[in-house]
Amino acid sequence: MSKKQIRVRQVNDFLSVTNEAGGDSFDDALEINIHDRIGGDWFSPGVKSGDLKCLLDTIPPHKHIVVSLNSMGGDVSHGTAIHNMLKMRGDKVQTRVDGMAASMAGVIHQAGAIRKMMRARCWSFTNPSNDLGLGTRTRTVATLTTSERSKTTW
Repeated sequence: MSKKQIRVRQVNDFLSVTNEAGGDSFDDALEINIHDRIGGDWFSPGVKSGDLKCLLDTIPPHKHIVVSLNSMGGDVSHGTAIHNMLKMRGDKVQTRVDGMAASMAGVIHQAGAIRKMMRARCWSFTNPSNDLGLGTRTRTVATLTTSERSKTTW
């Protein structure tokens, strides 16, 4: 009995592909590992939608893909683009939460035709926050309202 050879291609520090040959079923699927912030931040480049697009463009449309997630979420625009790219591949995508799928990673998890979670996992949604550092929409409106009031009291 020959041992199946599995290759791993590291796209960047946080995005890798396992079993690049892929198969025609989920049992023999190509695996994409997303194990960092979505879109990156000041401290980490993260997983960007452009990187995933370049990767998906190299995978034939008939190949099955398993997307392994362990991320605390991140940028809404990158996460939405990743979700839509996976969704466009139809029933050939399975998503799996290996550790955490919070915020935008939870949205990406919903793109799978088949969605799985390991027994010990964390899955959650949060209100999206803006890029101004003011927090969620509710917090931003409160901050701006306070700012407007303070202008009129001077």
